[in-house]
Amino acid sequence: MYLYKSRQKIQNDDRTMRMITAVVNKPKAESKLGITFSRRNMESPMVIETIRDDGIFASSELKAGMIVESIMKIPMKFKTPKFAEHVLRSADAGQVEVKAKSKIRDDGTIIAIVDKPREDSKLGITFSRLNMESPMIIETIHDDGIFASSDLKAGMIVESIMGIPMEFKTPKFAEHVLRSTEAGQVDLKARVKICDDGTIIAIVDKPREDSKLGITFSRLNMESPMIIEMIQDGSLFASSDLKAGMIVESIMGIPMEYKTPKFAVDILKSTDGGQIEMKVRGKICEVIKTDKEQKVGISLTKSIGKPGIFVQNISEDGLMAKTELREGDKVLYINDIPCPPTVEEAIALVNEAGADILKLVAVPPPTEKKPSLSTRVFVQSTRVFVLTVH
Repeated sequence: MYLYKSRQKIQNDDRTMRMITAVVNKPKAESKLGITFSRRNMESPMVIETIRDDGIFASSELKAGMIVESIMKIPMKFKTPKFAEHVLRSADAGQVEVKAKSKIRDDGTIIAIVDKPREDSKLGITFSRLNMESPMIIETIHDDGIFASSDLKAGMIVESIMGIPMEFKTPKFAEHVLRSTEAGQVDLKARVKICDDGTIIAIVDKPREDSKLGITFSRLNMESPMIIEMIQDGSLFASSDLKAGMIVESIMGIPMEYKTPKFAVDILKSTDGGQIEMKVRGKICEVIKTDKEQKVGISLTKSIGKPGIFVQNISEDGLMAKTELREGDKVLYINDIPCPPTVEEAIALVNEAGADILKLVAVPPPTEKKPSLSTRVFVQSTRVFVLTVH
């Protein structure tokens, strides 16, 4: 048995970090903070250890495992966790500020750095892998484990644990690495499976053949795409990156073109317990505003005869120009909130994102099917004239 007592130094590369400035209200000088910090030594970063539901930071974007940059504009480099808490406690009633970084890389991988208070602390995370050729995924994250407040989600693909690559390793080995690590900071690198063509592959664990799916599909007709209609809370796909409105490409490798929603559900139901896979078409576009004056650079519009809000224009000098978002895409979610039905409400929601993060979930417009040889289509202004050749 190998024990992983040595640990690699966690590098802080600002180019791979997502910065968050949390400004919350402290009603009274003695208000409960509900936040704790930890640092293994003065060379390692200070991280948020816990955020409690009854504290002033509970509804902020801060999460356990984030690296603390400053508190009330005081840099936390070489400061102790006790000093950090003292700064917050001694602040007068009013707005208090914590600036922290989440280690999310440009390639979509996430490095979750969490504190393990004791060597026997409850991990609350399990892994699974269908076979040695398939990826290792996070199977479950329990609410009472050390990873509960991190950015990790069930279904993410595990890249490494404590710097040890998980390729061709067993789930039991992964859990052993975490268990045998001594008390202190532990890190796990994971990613969402996003393909080169922009599709997303969600891999989730189905514990039993009769497990609750909690997902439904719909399609207007056989020429239109099949979409995810609803994902219920507490179901298999609830903690995945799938969203209602995304276009379903395949389930368990079976293409969904010209298939019925019932057929899609039947495939999921009939699959034995284990990993199940769904490939969808959708875009998760996230930008970070380091300055309130930075230009997001998108305009939104409605389309006659088509429900929803669409991207009308993307400025070349705007932040969104660097993402996968394209003109004509339909916006499904704005910062995890379903896109409102009017352009005005959608723009207001975009502007409410503040000076830190704007996250859009969108789908591309449906591919136009070419008319048959016997049909010619003439477009003039906004009218469509169809001439059928007999």
